[in-house]
Amino acid sequence: MKFLFLFLGLSFFSFSCKSDIQDVSQDDSLQDSITLLPQNSQRTIQVTLQKEPQELVATWLAYITAQDEMEALKDADLQTIVDKSPSYSKIMVELNTTVPGRLQGKAVKARLVVLVTKTGILEQLTKRQTLDATEVKRLASEIQQDFENFKLQLNELFLKTPDQFEIELDDQLDSIQKANESKNEKQLNLPQIQQNQTENN
Repeated sequence: MKFLFLFLGLSFFSFSCKSDIQDVSQDDSLQDSITLLPQNSQRTIQVTLQKEPQELVATWLAYITAQDEMEALKDADLQTIVDKSPSYSKIMVELNTTVPGRLQGKAVKARLVVLVTKTGILEQLTKRQTLDATEVKRLASEIQQDFENFKLQLNELFLKTPDQFEIELDDQLDSIQKANESKNEKQLNLPQIQQNQTENN
């Protein structure tokens, strides 16, 4: 009987210790995720336009305006965001309605619809009697990232498909082969030319 109580006591002790260790490790991992979450959610990934889309947006006034405003938005304080929110909304509507022909595509249009929608929501939020500063800042940050995603889609319009790569590779291989054949021909004809020159002398 004593042995049974001793066994039950040791089992309960080891179980409670194990449970405490798991609770501590779960708390640590939760703390890590809490620490990392704001850093990840606040970071905006910058996209650089490739040569072809960059050339096309260089004369697109609505894009240039939107790009400047999104750059300024990165350092904007709450009051500036509130004051400029109607302007952001108008700029994105203008951007959506003036897309140059070569930049039109379903994915690009979808990104623009997101920008128009979110800047419209931002404008509505800033007109409320009770301003939710956290929500306004969060949405402003999302709009910046959405604009970068829009630029990413512009780049993707000009990415080559595997078929295009294959055609390009075939063309390059053909030109290399022709160059090699021409070189071989010259080398084969060289002894004949030298012989003709010797005979003429």
